[in-house]
Amino acid sequence: MGLPGVSIAGPVPRGRLRTRLWLRRSAVSTLAASAALAALAAPVSADSAQPCAPEAVQRGNELWRAGRYDEAYAAFVGAIRPDSTCVAALVGAAMAILDVSLDLPADAQREQAARSAIALARRATVVAPRDAWGHVYLGASLGRLALFLGGKEKIDLAEAVGREAQLAVAADPENARAHHLLARWHREVASLGLLKKVAAKALYGGLPPGASMDQALVHFERAIALEPGRINHHLEYARTLRKVGRIGDALAQLRQIATLPSLEPRDDSYRKQARDLTQELEQAKRLREHGFDGPPR
Repeated sequence: MGLPGVSIAGPVPRGRLRTRLWLRRSAVSTLAASAALAALAAPVSADSAQPCAPEAVQRGNELWRAGRYDEAYAAFVGAIRPDSTCVAALVGAAMAILDVSLDLPADAQREQAARSAIALARRATVVAPRDAWGHVYLGASLGRLALFLGGKEKIDLAEAVGREAQLAVAADPENARAHHLLARWHREVASLGLLKKVAAKALYGGLPPGASMDQALVHFERAIALEPGRINHHLEYARTLRKVGRIGDALAQLRQIATLPSLEPRDDSYRKQARDLTQELEQAKRLREHGFDGPPR
């Protein structure tokens, strides 16, 4: 993505090699997180966003598009340190650290990365509450953290993700990533099994209300209409169609992926996932044609 709408250019500031090498060794230790987030301690009023360090933000975008997420994080941090109200740098750093976390070997590291991303994105929503991107990445970061927690904390995070997704869509109805986030929230909450829903009701008062597979489909369709070339929209839409038993429509989305150019660093991974899912669904379709019908997963 590279933070669409940020049109700034220039060379990256020097002096980030130590941060980049350190991130590659342990990615998000407490020391690195405190260095990146030190500027966030001061209070800030809403809508107080200041001009960013253009060279650092532009370099961060370029590095992210090249799949060099640790270096992108360091570049965005370079814009945060002198000015903690630079929304593009705050959101960019949250985006990059989430991508760094996908390649980390330990759950503790991935959880720390999610917490760091939450701090960055939350600051962005305070600085610019009507900017959709802060809400998008706060929701995504909270969702990532939920993977490492359980019980009431997990349910509270699910509710928070839905709230941030709705705020993002309200802030910018034309933001495809906001619709994608809201669609995934609807899908994940609505597709929980009956036993889990009953247990959540008994132990924690229930799941967040209002989630539905119909709304998941609506928002994925909107995301695709706004960003038809983004492979991950089609992949997640196909997964949702599969869950509601629309195997033919899911296969149509997956075949469309083969016609799209790669625009983001992880698109090759998404293509492989699409191929694997295509094979699985084609086999399921053949079984259905021969009278063997199982529930969609």
